Amino acid sequence: LIIGLISNKLGRKLFGQRCLLPIEQILVSLQFYANGTFQSTVGNVLKISQSSVSRCVRDVSKALCDIASDHIFFPDNHLLVISIIQQGFTDIANLRGVVGSVDGTHIRIARPHLDEEIYVNRKGYHSINVQVR
Repeated sequence: LIIGLISNKLGRKLFGQRCLLPIEQILVSLQFYANGTFQSTVGNVLKISQSSVSRCVRDVSKALCDIASDHIFFPDNHLLVISIIQQGFTDIANLRGVVGSVDGTHIRIARPHLDEEIYVNRKGYHSINVQVR
């Protein structure tokens, strides 16, 4: 889905003797976002330079920001809603300034007949990873 939304905003980036395709730039950036580590560490793992990682993260982040207003919406009374949500997090868990959360879980499924291996989770059983906000 992301590739369809932003690939036209990403040119091919030269990496040594080859170009990084838009999908590769997105994957490099997702790896960086997911790990919260240094660009050089991501580059070492993916065998690309830190400067290439930096360009990918910059360009993908800008492309995502460019389309954000098309996909992120707040209700008209968002300030009131945010205030109520923040108060709830404060009252329940003494977490101040929190306006939302995301959580995930694995839902156990019967062993699929096609592509079985992609449904095996780290605990060794078949599941679908589901996220909720």
